[in-house]
Amino acid sequence: MQCDNPILIGGSGSTGSTLLATILNRHPEIGIGPELSLFNKPVLFNTPFTEFRDNLVHYLSVGTSTRGWHLYLPTMKRLEQYGWDNNSLLYLAKKSTNARDFIDGFFGHYLNVNNKIIWGEKTPSNSYQFDSFLRLYPKARIIHIVRDARDVVCSLKNRGMNSYYASMLWLYNTAMGVRLNNNESYYQISYEDLVIDTENTVINLCEFLNVNYFSNMINHQQSSIDNSIKSWNNKPSGIINSKSVGKYKNVLGDFDYFVMNHIRISNSHVSYYGLRNNSIISLSNLSNIDNYTLNYSKVLRSYFIIRLVLLFMKDVIRRFFIMLLIDRDLYPIPGRIDIKGSLK
Repeated sequence: MQCDNPILIGGSGSTGSTLLATILNRHPEIGIGPELSLFNKPVLFNTPFTEFRDNLVHYLSVGTSTRGWHLYLPTMKRLEQYGWDNNSLLYLAKKSTNARDFIDGFFGHYLNVNNKIIWGEKTPSNSYQFDSFLRLYPKARIIHIVRDARDVVCSLKNRGMNSYYASMLWLYNTAMGVRLNNNESYYQISYEDLVIDTENTVINLCEFLNVNYFSNMINHQQSSIDNSIKSWNNKPSGIINSKSVGKYKNVLGDFDYFVMNHIRISNSHVSYYGLRNNSIISLSNLSNIDNYTLNYSKVLRSYFIIRLVLLFMKDVIRRFFIMLLIDRDLYPIPGRIDIKGSLK
């Protein structure tokens, strides 16, 4: 079965993308499996398919990075839940003539098994390749889910990330998504709307997707794409509620806001991807931190600067190791810091 109008979901991690995918997967026409981590990789879109096919064994065993902020090395995860294994996937790649042919074959099998007609995929860093995906599937629909930056950073820190990495993850993923917000195939949905005004939000989304709304889409039921992440108050297949909204108020401190104030997307990535936003304040309508007042002593500011610079250098070193050992190529670092930056 071939689908010309697939759905691609992306955004920052911890924005409720799994909840959204779970809701859509309950639709009788839409099938969305677990995170595949394929459409976030430039090797699928920016290299000849023969090269992708010849390196597929390496991608499956070692991985390849997104070359964006969250490098996310695993590639084509949890194949068994899509009805594939490594050998059958390699055979599919061998008989495919191009990337579209390969993807159609992969998801065609998934749709047939699940008796669905529209496939979708959710990996947060899909936002890095939204434009590439639309070139491959011009009739596709892009769903960009967003959430208050403060709650996202709070959630990502609970998952073990430091303030710098978590803040840059929200900034980079969000900026990469909103660059397409003038495209008719792009739809932005907020986590807050999804959990506070669930029914109306899902009705409007279904209208965008040109499918009928069914009330069971928002009802509690077990899901095959359910995950357990310790920062969530609820499982995505559980009862939808808004108790995670505003959780940052009891978690974030002055250093977290200092970091959010001073991080930037690197000039090279802004230029290459044509980004309209390079800082959290430039996305203030989504981040909601524009009214936060920063009052630091000179000593505390100096301490915060040192901490931030050390986190930045640690991240740069890690990225160079991945470039050399995994990607075997050098490319620009996606983030930078601006010590003179301010929220106002």
